[in-house]
Amino acid sequence: MEKLLKGFLTARGQDIVFTHDLPHLMTLCIELDERFSKWMNAARELTDYAVEVRYPDDWRDIPLEEAANATEIAKQFRNFVSELMKEIDTTTSEEDNNS
Repeated sequence: MEKLLKGFLTARGQDIVFTHDLPHLMTLCIELDERFSKWMNAARELTDYAVEVRYPDDWRDIPLEEAANATEIAKQFRNFVSELMKEIDTTTSEEDNNS
């Protein structure tokens, strides 16, 4: 989710802050597109994974059901952002054609 949020922000011309705080990144995206607001709870739910599974010192065993749920949320969010990125690509292409 973190990389998708940062990718969207970059595509919209925003500077990226160094953070793994998904709710903060989500807030930045909501400021650009209100449709991200429906994903804030998911950002809160998944923010621990942005650090815990990345750094071995903070590792904990994650139950299979919890991992499956987090993976499903991430897949749905990826699809959501992919659709928004298509809109950005279309808008950019139209602007290029009008120049």
